[in-house]
Amino acid sequence: MPVLVAGFVVGLLLAAGVAAFWIHLSTREPDDAALIEQWEDATASGRPIAEVIEVAARDAQGSQAWVRWVSDGLEEDAWLDGLWPVPGTMLVLADHDLATYGGLGGRTDVVLICPVDVVDILPPGIRLVHERHLNRQAARALNRAGRAGRPANRAVRGRHAESPAARTRRAELPPVKAWRAQAR
Repeated sequence: MPVLVAGFVVGLLLAAGVAAFWIHLSTREPDDAALIEQWEDATASGRPIAEVIEVAARDAQGSQAWVRWVSDGLEEDAWLDGLWPVPGTMLVLADHDLATYGGLGGRTDVVLICPVDVVDILPPGIRLVHERHLNRQAARALNRAGRAGRPANRAVRGRHAESPAARTRRAELPPVKAWRAQAR
């Protein structure tokens, strides 16, 4: 009787673990799908997107940060007036012609980004989610292409499986005995 109870408890724990894992997977995909759609909408709009690489200083008026432009990879200093983003945040901006601000040590190459310039703020890691999505799509396409033209049962007897093209070339060649007769 104790063995039966222990078996029941183990089965119940196993079922709970499988259910928790299924819930985790089913709840993750819609979030990824929403992020993927948000990233694709932002990049399709043609608007400039600045990724906050590092925040150097924060005060009551805003943040001094280094931004990387997604379109060309150029990195610049920026003053984010009234904005306090975390590193990795993507700022979708309204205009390419942003004002330069000479307030940091007299430098004129600091970009001033105001809240009115920001159309959308994308969360950190959104680009990685999109890249993971593209990698999954490519892997699925390769798997589908790899299965095309192959028999369902690929039994290999004593050698590696041949591709369909290799089998065709081998079928077109004359038998080995004919080669030996021609060589003599």
